[in-house]
Amino acid sequence: STCHDNHQSDYPKRLVQEGNALCFLCHSEKQDDIRKKKTVHFPVKQSCVQCHDPHGSAYRSLVTSPVPRLCENCHPNEISDAKKALTQHSPMTSGTFCLNCHDVHTAEQPKLLTQQQKALCLGCHRAELRTKTGTIMNMKAYLQKNKKGHGPVRADNCTTCHNPHGSNFWRLLVRYYSPNFYTSYSDGKYGLCFLCHNKNAFIKRKTKKETNFRDGKKNLHYVHVNKRTKGRTCRTCHEVHADSGQPRHIKERVRFNGWSMPLNFVATKNGGSCLPGCHGKKQYRR
Repeated sequence: STCHDNHQSDYPKRLVQEGNALCFLCHSEKQDDIRKKKTVHFPVKQSCVQCHDPHGSAYRSLVTSPVPRLCENCHPNEISDAKKALTQHSPMTSGTFCLNCHDVHTAEQPKLLTQQQKALCLGCHRAELRTKTGTIMNMKAYLQKNKKGHGPVRADNCTTCHNPHGSNFWRLLVRYYSPNFYTSYSDGKYGLCFLCHNKNAFIKRKTKKETNFRDGKKNLHYVHVNKRTKGRTCRTCHEVHADSGQPRHIKERVRFNGWSMPLNFVATKNGGSCLPGCHGKKQYRR
């Protein structure tokens, strides 16, 4: 009789209130959240009983099926990514699954995230993580030391490059990115970088406008990258997350075959020079 009038009612099934208003008779804090929070989950706006059985359930919080199966009813692509991905993300495969990162009712952040995106990611990436494909660095400590972030990091948007649900690419990346020092050139092998960067800077042998990394018209990106074998990948010379203030995120040291060699890059007004351990001093002037 808390929910039903035993004798008569103006609402279906002799309920004392209709829809979510009935649930809010007991769960008033959820009503307050819906009014105040910036992001509200669509089923919450529609009807609590889309996800909850009001009479009883075998699962916690009276949900009709367990997470992530419950979430899959509306979010099949995300759950499919998690199940089938070659590279899986542990928050999607362990613990409270989707609830590791999302609040199912309301949130102050977009996508119902429980925290601002970068802060959420660094909540786990605050120590070295060992994976099947190698050790992932302590990203929080790295970013605290290196303040000059690459564009997506500066925008606090990890998902520009990473798919948090799962990916068929290395390191949960959204496009292919070579983990190697050398690779042959093709557009697809630079798919991640070309989401933001103009590929003409890498495919034109000569140019006066596509890149500032040139000696006169000679495109030095093309010289380094565009090779059938042993093309230098972006990771060879550039920091992809952040650095301590180098121009164009140029690395201070280059790692090759177990060695760590100083790059000794020096920018000038009209060009620059470098002196790594792999060759003598090279200079260029635009």
